[in-house]
Amino acid sequence: MFPLMISEVQRSAWTLPQDNRREVSAPTVTTPPTGLSRSFYQQPPIGRPRRASWHADTGSEPAIDEFFSVRVGALEQAVEECQHLTDLETDGAIKGAWLLTEINHWDIEKERVVILCELSLLVVKYDFIALRHIEFTRICLTSLENLQIGELTYPSHSLVPARNMQGFRVTWNNGHQISFAQKWNPWSRDIPYTTFTSHPLYWYTGCENSTYDAKSLAKELKLAIENMLDRPDTAATCSVSQSPIVIENYVGIASLLHNATELGFFKLRGKVSF
Repeated sequence: MFPLMISEVQRSAWTLPQDNRREVSAPTVTTPPTGLSRSFYQQPPIGRPRRASWHADTGSEPAIDEFFSVRVGALEQAVEECQHLTDLETDGAIKGAWLLTEINHWDIEKERVVILCELSLLVVKYDFIALRHIEFTRICLTSLENLQIGELTYPSHSLVPARNMQGFRVTWNNGHQISFAQKWNPWSRDIPYTTFTSHPLYWYTGCENSTYDAKSLAKELKLAIENMLDRPDTAATCSVSQSPIVIENYVGIASLLHNATELGFFKLRGKVSF
C-alpha cells in the first residue's frame, strides 16, 4: 500500500500515517553559512544523492525543521484543501497524495503536492506558510504518451554534477518536439512533459518516508495507467518505459544556485521565510 491511500467513500477523511506525524518545535533562527559547502562542479560520491553532498562538508545534518511542510498538521491541511480541487466525474476517485520535487525543463526544482486520481494527476503549488494553494495543473492520464521511470541524468558533455537520484517523467506531447522558443524560455508554461524526484525530506529523514518518495508514486501511477488501459471505454495509448531520464542542462549555473539554496521550497531562511 502507498501513502495516503483512501477509497472513494473516505474522500473527506484525510489522515497521514502515524509515522508521518512529527512533533516539531518552533524553528530556531540560525545564521546560514556563507557560501556553499562544496564546489558546484565537484561530483558527489558515487551512488550518493547530489543534495546530500551539498551538506557533506558542514559537519552537521540539514535543519529539517526549517521546512514549513513538517509543521504539525501542515501536510494534512494541504491535502485536505487539495481534495477540493478534484472533480469526481473528471478525475475519478482519489488514490493518494505525495509531497515531491518537480523539475522543470530548465532543471529548476520546485516543491509540489501531487494528488493521484483514477483518471488524472494533479500537481499543486501549495504555500506552506500561508497554508493555501496557489495554482495547480491537471494532467489527464488519457492524454499521457509515456511514463518514463529511471535515474535522472545529464547529457554526456554536461558540466553539471550527477544527481544520483531516481525519478519519473510523464509526457503528453503526442510525438511533437517542443519549439526553440519553448525550450529556451525558463518561464514557459506549455512544456508537454514534467519530471519528478523525491522531496529533500526523503533523504533528510533517512529515506524511510514514502510520502516523500517519487518511486512510490511512480509505482502507483504505473498501476493506474495499466488499469485505465484495461477499460473498454478509453482510447489511451500510454506506454511505460524504464530508462535513464535525460535533463538537458549543460552548464546550469542558475539552476545549481537555485537548487542548492532550495529556493523552490517553503522554508525558513535566516530572518526571512519564503
